[in-house]
Amino acid sequence: MVNPFLSVAIVNFNKGPLLLACLDSLYKNSGGVRLQVTVTDNASSDGLRDILLSLYPKVRLISNERNVGFARATNQALAVSEGSHVLLLNPDTVVLDGALEALMQHLEAHPEVGAVGPQMIGPDGEIQLSGRSFPGYATALFNRYSLLTRWVPRNRFSRDYLLSDWDHAQTREVDWVSGACLMTRKDVLARVGPLDEQFFLFNEDVDWCKRVRDAGWKVIYLPRARVVHHIGASKDKVPAALVVARHRGMIHYYHKHMRHGPPWDELVWLLVWARCGYQLLLNALRRP
Repeated sequence: MVNPFLSVAIVNFNKGPLLLACLDSLYKNSGGVRLQVTVTDNASSDGLRDILLSLYPKVRLISNERNVGFARATNQALAVSEGSHVLLLNPDTVVLDGALEALMQHLEAHPEVGAVGPQMIGPDGEIQLSGRSFPGYATALFNRYSLLTRWVPRNRFSRDYLLSDWDHAQTREVDWVSGACLMTRKDVLARVGPLDEQFFLFNEDVDWCKRVRDAGWKVIYLPRARVVHHIGASKDKVPAALVVARHRGMIHYYHKHMRHGPPWDELVWLLVWARCGYQLLLNALRRP
């Protein structure tokens, strides 16, 4: 590639110190990649704005007066992107040396690939399962944080969804990769369209990869590109509205890609909201 140009879209909500570390890693490990970085801030209260503009004057900052959600904030950054390639990147990531070049080179060398994601690792070096199968009816019981997955981690349903039983040092086609770090080409984005803004947070990356695959492109997990991701199943209390928004996203995804008509749709609707009620109860019992 000659003078590759990458537009990076980052959504921030009170991730100040982590965001600064993310930006530092981007510029430090950009290699030969020319960057256009846009940060959309969803009404954070961490006083980041002045610090960000002082340390990174080349970063374009979009400031929202309220939290409009991840999908809409990402689309705000995508709307001003000018690069031949686009990267969705969470503020709690650290891009390691060579990752950006590897992702871009793979997309350029394989026009049949519409989206690619790196190997995500935790700060302790443990591999995160960031390439997965599309969710099915059993996913509610056998997802990454479910009790059944924790109690019986080798069960077939969890393994099939999380793709946990294959060598994550190998490049592989998957159904979807995590939106915490997802790269695509501008022509793919133009055809598939931006993120669905009816998802406030969660599931928007699954939906977008589904649309990429439905349009005829492949989605690839590329372990030679590596990114650190500070993620974990928090035991702290979260806003109840966020729990509700996540389950609304589940319903929306189901209606878009999995619905079968009555009475099955009504049963799924009831089960999802029953799960939401259970999660709200657990959340209320947690420490603030």
